[in-house]
Amino acid sequence: MSAPPEILVDVLKYIALALAVLSTLSSAVLTLAGKRRQSVVVVNEREKVRDYAREIRLPEVKQLLSEEEGRKGLYRAASASLAFGQFVVGGLLASSFIAENLSKSLIGFLGLLVLAASLVNQHFRPDILHKATAFRVYRLRSLRRWIEDQLYEFSRTETNDESIAAIRRKVSEALDELDRGELAFEKNDKA
Repeated sequence: MSAPPEILVDVLKYIALALAVLSTLSSAVLTLAGKRRQSVVVVNEREKVRDYAREIRLPEVKQLLSEEEGRKGLYRAASASLAFGQFVVGGLLASSFIAENLSKSLIGFLGLLVLAASLVNQHFRPDILHKATAFRVYRLRSLRRWIEDQLYEFSRTETNDESIAAIRRKVSEALDELDRGELAFEKNDKA
């Protein structure tokens, strides 16, 4: 026994409405949540046994990498949600079958949701933020591997303060370069 077409249309209305609202709200929240940056505090205490990883800033790099990987996932989800809100709900509104069977107020509301998704996407651009974050994740992973290689060499050879200081300077330069890249991205984004 099949359901009457009116019931199916009503069910489709509510499903489309719920999905549109959820996609717009979730993408806005995900985009805003991903923009927050936490500060990193690294304490470097001298102990009887030297902690080379801490001295050359490996914990800081790992924490930054973890944060960037989290942002990357948030931006990807926000981008997908906004695309859904724009294209799927917009496509449903454009189809004559759905438009004929929905009330004018519901069509107007769904149209506003598509507009909101477009505006949020245009303003925050989670797709571009995802690409920039993916680049930072790549650079931080590369830096982490290089630091781990240096630590491995320390375990095999005699180390001195000069070599540790040189590695720490290189790590600091790499982190500064990432920060400069982020500042340049933000400057270009506002232009």
